[in-house]
Amino acid sequence: MARQIIEREQNLDYLNKSTLRVLKILDFVVANSDRSVGVTEVSKALEISKNLAFRALQTLMEEGFVNRNPESKRYHLGTAGFEFPATVPDALDLKNICMQYMREIHDLTGETVTLSVLDGNYTIVVEGIEGRNPIVTRVMYGKPIPLHAGPGSRAVLAFMSDHRIDQYIAHNSPLQSITPTTITEPELLRKEVQRIRRAGYALGFRDNMPTGNAVAFPVLDSSKQSLGAIAIGGQAEQFPMDKLMALLEPMGKIMDRLNAETRVLNAHYPASDRSFIR
Repeated sequence: MARQIIEREQNLDYLNKSTLRVLKILDFVVANSDRSVGVTEVSKALEISKNLAFRALQTLMEEGFVNRNPESKRYHLGTAGFEFPATVPDALDLKNICMQYMREIHDLTGETVTLSVLDGNYTIVVEGIEGRNPIVTRVMYGKPIPLHAGPGSRAVLAFMSDHRIDQYIAHNSPLQSITPTTITEPELLRKEVQRIRRAGYALGFRDNMPTGNAVAFPVLDSSKQSLGAIAIGGQAEQFPMDKLMALLEPMGKIMDRLNAETRVLNAHYPASDRSFIR
């Protein structure tokens, strides 16, 4: 023990420099929390070697302060260090957490990807990436969508309590029909809620977009309540159901990684504060 203390004192300058380097890199990642960063970029920004940048990033990743995309090998802000959900600041924006994964899904599918959050009896889209196919499904920022209409809304509804769902149905009956395929029968909606809970995703067959197909996955907190939903949708002729179904597994794996990161958040994200709508 005495030898360890002596060695620690002898290496004090080195330890301080290492700590400072890690903190500076964490600060750099936080400053660029809307995107991911690479080892080369960090080394150039902080004027250190790639080896030192890599070791510091690995240290931060081990402690959960940053996460690493296994495919791109780039790093983005993690949610560790917020021991209690109530202490997670709004600045650690749900949009920023989700955007990395939304980009991955967009790269995978080529279709429009949106993030929606709860706003009373509706969801609203707060972030999105438009598709790169010839017919683009536009991102409708701030548009209210009833909780029974559209896969993004139902992905949020399904992970509410049964009591809250019953309240929604009672207060909004008769349920509004957006398109001819919108679910408006309460019992059919309850069955669909159970199916979504089992499957982990909601499907949309032109029930909100008259000419489009879509799938949505819930973004879950530590108690498996929904913080929001990520929906992927496109025009039916270029995003047919067979293509959508074939992409379910890889999209689900991306969402599993996202939900592992959002597990420290609670479901009281301030959706009614429209200031964070793009």
